[in-house]
Amino acid sequence: MTGPDSWDFAGLSVAQRRRFQQIMKLLYVNGFATVEELVETLKVSRMTVHRDLDELHNRGSLMKVRGGATVARTENFESSWRYRRNQHQDWKLAIAQRAAELVEPGDSIIIDPSTTGHIFCQLLRDKTPLKVVTPSLAIIADLAMVSGIELHVIGGVYDPHFNAFMGANAEEEAAKFRVDKAFMSTAAVSGHTICHSQARAIALDRQLFNAAREHILMVDSSKLGHTALHVFGDASEWQWAITDSNADPAHLEELRGVGVEVAVAQP
Repeated sequence: MTGPDSWDFAGLSVAQRRRFQQIMKLLYVNGFATVEELVETLKVSRMTVHRDLDELHNRGSLMKVRGGATVARTENFESSWRYRRNQHQDWKLAIAQRAAELVEPGDSIIIDPSTTGHIFCQLLRDKTPLKVVTPSLAIIADLAMVSGIELHVIGGVYDPHFNAFMGANAEEEAAKFRVDKAFMSTAAVSGHTICHSQARAIALDRQLFNAAREHILMVDSSKLGHTALHVFGDASEWQWAITDSNADPAHLEELRGVGVEVAVAQP
Protein backbone atom coordinates (compact mmCIF):
# COMPACT_ATOMS: atom_id res chain seq x y z
CA MET A 1 0.00 0.00 0.00
CA THR A 2 2.98 2.32 -0.30
CA GLY A 3 3.20 2.84 -4.03
CA PRO A 4 1.25 5.01 -6.46
CA ASP A 5 0.08 1.99 -8.46
CA SER A 6 -2.14 0.99 -5.52
CA TRP A 7 -4.34 4.11 -5.85
CA ASP A 8 -7.90 3.09 -6.58
CA PHE A 9 -9.88 5.60 -8.62
CA ALA A 10 -13.25 3.87 -8.64
CA GLY A 11 -16.09 5.14 -10.75
CA LEU A 12 -13.91 6.50 -13.54
CA SER A 13 -13.43 5.46 -17.12
CA VAL A 14 -10.45 3.29 -18.01
CA ALA A 15 -8.77 6.26 -19.71
CA GLN A 16 -9.28 8.51 -16.66
CA ARG A 17 -7.96 5.89 -14.25
CA ARG A 18 -4.88 5.43 -16.44
CA ARG A 19 -4.22 9.18 -16.54
CA PHE A 20 -4.78 9.57 -12.80
CA GLN A 21 -2.36 6.72 -12.08
CA GLN A 22 0.26 8.30 -14.34
CA ILE A 23 -0.17 11.69 -12.70
CA MET A 24 0.18 10.25 -9.21
CA LYS A 25 3.19 8.14 -10.23
CA LEU A 26 5.03 11.21 -11.55
CA LEU A 27 4.15 13.24 -8.46
CA TYR A 28 5.06 10.35 -6.18
CA VAL A 29 8.59 10.27 -7.62
CA ASN A 30 9.26 14.00 -7.94
CA GLY A 31 6.87 15.63 -5.48
CA PHE A 32 5.87 18.23 -8.12
CA ALA A 33 4.91 18.25 -11.79
CA THR A 34 4.20 21.12 -14.16
CA VAL A 35 1.22 21.21 -16.47
CA GLU A 36 3.63 21.04 -19.41
CA GLU A 37 5.24 17.86 -18.05
CA LEU A 38 1.84 16.26 -17.65
CA VAL A 39 0.73 17.28 -21.13
CA GLU A 40 3.85 15.62 -22.55
CA THR A 41 3.55 12.51 -20.35
CA LEU A 42 -0.17 11.95 -20.87
CA LYS A 43 -0.30 13.06 -24.52
CA VAL A 44 -3.44 15.08 -23.87
CA SER A 45 -4.43 18.74 -24.02
CA ARG A 46 -3.73 21.33 -21.34
CA MET A 47 -7.48 21.55 -20.74
CA THR A 48 -7.65 17.82 -20.00
CA VAL A 49 -4.69 18.09 -17.62
CA HIS A 50 -6.32 20.98 -15.77
CA ARG A 51 -9.60 19.04 -15.47
CA ASP A 52 -7.72 16.01 -14.15
CA LEU A 53 -5.80 18.10 -11.62
CA ASP A 54 -9.03 19.77 -10.49
CA GLU A 55 -10.63 16.37 -9.90
CA LEU A 56 -7.60 14.99 -8.04
CA HIS A 57 -7.39 18.18 -5.98
CA ASN A 58 -11.07 17.84 -5.02
CA ARG A 59 -10.43 14.22 -4.02
CA GLY A 60 -7.59 15.34 -1.74
CA SER A 61 -5.02 13.33 -3.70
CA LEU A 62 -2.84 16.33 -4.58
CA MET A 63 -2.59 20.09 -4.25
CA LYS A 64 -3.09 22.07 -7.44
CA VAL A 65 -0.70 25.03 -7.44
CA ARG A 66 0.31 27.69 -9.94
CA GLY A 67 1.75 25.99 -12.99
CA GLY A 68 1.19 22.41 -11.86
CA ALA A 69 0.51 20.19 -8.86
CA THR A 70 2.28 18.82 -5.80
CA VAL A 71 1.91 16.05 -3.26
CA ALA A 72 4.50 17.56 -0.91
CA ARG A 73 3.21 18.96 2.37
CA THR A 74 2.23 22.63 2.38
CA GLU A 75 0.59 24.85 4.98
CA ASN A 76 -2.80 24.04 3.47
CA PHE A 77 -2.24 20.47 2.32
CA GLU A 78 -1.34 17.23 4.08
CA SER A 79 0.36 14.75 1.77
CA SER A 80 -1.26 11.34 1.43
CA TRP A 81 -0.20 8.54 3.76
CA ARG A 82 1.36 6.62 0.86
CA TYR A 83 3.56 9.54 -0.12
CA ARG A 84 4.55 10.48 3.43
CA ARG A 85 5.44 6.88 4.29
CA ASN A 86 8.43 7.12 1.98
CA GLN A 87 9.70 10.53 3.11
CA HIS A 88 12.57 10.87 5.62
CA GLN A 89 12.51 7.19 6.47
CA ASP A 90 15.89 7.26 8.24
CA TRP A 91 14.79 10.13 10.45
CA LYS A 92 11.49 8.46 11.27
CA LEU A 93 13.18 5.17 12.11
CA ALA A 94 15.60 6.85 14.49
CA ILE A 95 12.72 8.69 16.17
CA ALA A 96 10.68 5.50 16.41
CA GLN A 97 13.61 3.62 17.97
CA ARG A 98 14.03 6.33 20.61
CA ALA A 99 10.28 6.36 21.28
CA ALA A 100 10.25 2.57 21.69
CA GLU A 101 12.64 3.00 24.63
CA LEU A 102 9.75 4.66 26.50
CA VAL A 103 7.56 1.57 26.16
CA GLU A 104 7.59 -0.95 29.00
CA PRO A 105 6.06 -4.44 29.05
CA GLY A 106 2.56 -4.20 30.48
CA ASP A 107 1.91 -0.72 29.09
CA SER A 108 -1.31 0.27 27.40
CA ILE A 109 -0.59 2.64 24.53
CA ILE A 110 -2.29 4.57 21.75
CA ILE A 111 -0.60 4.96 18.37
CA ASP A 112 -1.99 7.53 15.96
CA PRO A 113 -2.28 6.86 12.20
CA SER A 114 0.92 8.72 11.31
CA THR A 115 3.63 7.18 9.16
CA THR A 116 6.11 7.51 12.03
CA GLY A 117 3.60 5.66 14.18
CA HIS A 118 3.56 2.85 11.63
CA ILE A 119 7.34 2.50 11.80
CA PHE A 120 7.18 2.69 15.60
CA CYS A 121 4.63 -0.13 15.84
CA GLN A 122 7.04 -2.50 14.09
CA LEU A 123 9.49 -2.13 17.00
CA LEU A 124 7.08 -3.35 19.68
CA ARG A 125 7.44 -7.11 19.33
CA ASP A 126 10.09 -7.21 22.07
CA LYS A 127 8.02 -5.03 24.42
CA THR A 128 5.20 -7.46 25.08
CA PRO A 129 2.84 -7.88 26.79
CA LEU A 130 1.17 -4.72 25.52
CA LYS A 131 -2.28 -3.32 24.93
CA VAL A 132 -2.33 -1.22 21.75
CA VAL A 133 -5.16 1.07 20.63
CA THR A 134 -5.14 2.50 17.10
CA PRO A 135 -7.32 3.63 14.19
CA SER A 136 -4.51 2.98 11.68
CA LEU A 137 -5.16 0.27 9.10
CA ALA A 138 -1.43 -0.22 8.51
CA ILE A 139 -0.76 -0.71 12.23
CA ILE A 140 -3.73 -3.04 12.58
CA ALA A 141 -2.37 -5.17 9.73
CA ASP A 142 1.13 -5.28 11.25
CA LEU A 143 0.11 -6.08 14.84
CA ALA A 144 -2.97 -8.25 14.34
CA MET A 145 -1.08 -11.53 14.62
CA VAL A 146 1.69 -10.51 17.03
CA SER A 147 1.74 -12.71 20.11
CA GLY A 148 1.56 -10.76 23.35
CA ILE A 149 -0.11 -7.67 21.85
CA GLU A 150 -3.76 -7.16 22.72
CA LEU A 151 -4.96 -5.03 19.82
CA HIS A 152 -7.92 -2.66 20.22
CA VAL A 153 -9.20 -1.29 16.90
CA ILE A 154 -10.88 2.09 16.64
CA GLY A 155 -13.38 1.76 13.81
CA GLY A 156 -15.18 4.31 11.70
CA VAL A 157 -15.21 5.44 8.10
CA TYR A 158 -12.04 4.46 6.25
CA ASP A 159 -10.12 7.51 5.02
CA PRO A 160 -7.55 6.50 2.36
CA HIS A 161 -5.73 9.82 2.68
CA PHE A 162 -4.74 8.92 6.25
CA ASN A 163 -4.99 5.14 5.78
CA ALA A 164 -7.09 5.06 8.93
CA PHE A 165 -10.61 4.90 10.32
CA MET A 166 -11.95 8.35 11.12
CA GLY A 167 -15.19 10.27 11.61
CA ALA A 168 -17.74 10.59 14.42
CA ASN A 169 -17.83 6.87 15.26
CA ALA A 170 -14.04 6.73 15.56
CA GLU A 171 -14.04 9.80 17.79
CA GLU A 172 -16.71 8.28 20.07
CA GLU A 173 -14.78 5.00 20.34
CA ALA A 174 -11.49 6.77 21.09
CA ALA A 175 -13.12 8.70 23.91
CA LYS A 176 -13.92 5.44 25.72
CA PHE A 177 -10.28 4.44 26.26
CA ARG A 178 -7.84 5.29 29.04
CA VAL A 179 -4.22 4.30 28.43
CA ASP A 180 -0.76 4.90 29.86
CA LYS A 181 0.90 6.57 26.87
CA ALA A 182 0.01 8.10 23.51
CA PHE A 183 2.57 8.10 20.70
CA MET A 184 1.55 10.66 18.09
CA SER A 185 2.89 12.87 15.32
CA THR A 186 1.67 16.06 13.66
CA ALA A 187 1.96 18.08 10.44
CA ALA A 188 4.00 21.00 11.78
CA VAL A 189 5.33 22.65 14.93
CA SER A 190 5.53 26.44 14.87
CA GLY A 191 7.42 27.58 17.94
CA HIS A 192 5.54 25.62 20.57
CA THR A 193 2.24 25.49 18.65
CA ILE A 194 1.22 22.07 17.34
CA CYS A 195 -0.46 22.35 13.93
CA HIS A 196 -2.51 20.16 11.60
CA SER A 197 -3.15 20.58 7.88
CA GLN A 198 -6.51 18.81 7.83
CA ALA A 199 -9.33 19.89 10.14
CA ARG A 200 -10.98 16.46 9.95
CA ALA A 201 -7.98 14.89 11.68
CA ILE A 202 -8.06 17.17 14.71
CA ALA A 203 -11.17 15.83 16.45
CA LEU A 204 -9.94 12.22 16.42
CA ASP A 205 -6.41 13.15 17.43
CA ARG A 206 -7.76 15.18 20.34
CA GLN A 207 -9.71 12.15 21.61
CA LEU A 208 -6.61 9.97 21.22
CA PHE A 209 -4.61 12.56 23.13
CA ASN A 210 -7.19 12.90 25.92
CA ALA A 211 -7.28 9.14 26.43
CA ALA A 212 -3.64 8.99 27.57
CA ARG A 213 -1.91 9.85 30.82
CA GLU A 214 1.46 10.56 29.16
CA HIS A 215 2.02 12.04 25.70
CA ILE A 216 4.98 11.50 23.36
CA LEU A 217 5.25 13.65 20.22
CA MET A 218 7.25 12.00 17.42
CA VAL A 219 8.12 14.74 14.92
CA ASP A 220 10.94 14.75 12.38
CA SER A 221 13.01 17.89 11.85
CA SER A 222 11.32 18.79 8.55
CA LYS A 223 8.20 19.73 10.53
CA LEU A 224 9.86 22.00 13.08
CA GLY A 225 9.75 25.73 12.50
CA HIS A 226 6.84 25.39 10.07
CA THR A 227 3.14 26.04 10.31
CA ALA A 228 -0.04 24.41 9.05
CA LEU A 229 -3.56 25.72 8.66
CA HIS A 230 -5.14 24.44 11.88
CA VAL A 231 -3.97 24.66 15.50
CA PHE A 232 -4.14 21.42 17.48
CA GLY A 233 -2.77 22.74 20.75
CA ASP A 234 0.34 23.79 22.63
CA ALA A 235 3.51 21.77 23.14
CA SER A 236 3.25 22.39 26.88
CA GLU A 237 0.55 19.68 26.92
CA TRP A 238 3.15 17.06 25.96
CA GLN A 239 5.66 15.37 28.24
CA TRP A 240 8.05 14.32 25.46
CA ALA A 241 9.05 15.49 21.98
CA ILE A 242 11.34 13.22 19.99
CA THR A 243 12.99 14.49 16.82
CA ASP A 244 16.13 13.81 14.80
CA SER A 245 19.59 15.36 14.87
CA ASN A 246 18.91 17.56 11.84
CA ALA A 247 16.68 19.76 13.98
CA ASP A 248 17.61 23.41 14.47
CA PRO A 249 18.72 23.82 18.12
CA ALA A 250 16.64 27.00 18.37
CA HIS A 251 13.48 25.00 17.68
CA LEU A 252 14.41 22.51 20.38
CA GLU A 253 14.97 25.29 22.90
CA GLU A 254 11.49 26.67 22.16
CA LEU A 255 10.02 23.30 23.09
CA ARG A 256 12.17 22.95 26.20
CA GLY A 257 11.09 26.45 27.19
CA VAL A 258 7.52 25.26 27.76
CA GLY A 259 8.56 22.24 29.83
CA VAL A 260 8.81 19.54 27.18
CA GLU A 261 11.46 16.83 27.61
CA VAL A 262 13.20 16.84 24.21
CA ALA A 263 15.07 13.79 22.92
CA VAL A 264 17.21 13.95 19.78
CA ALA A 265 17.66 10.73 17.82
CA GLN A 266 20.62 10.15 15.52
CA PRO A 267 19.63 8.62 12.14
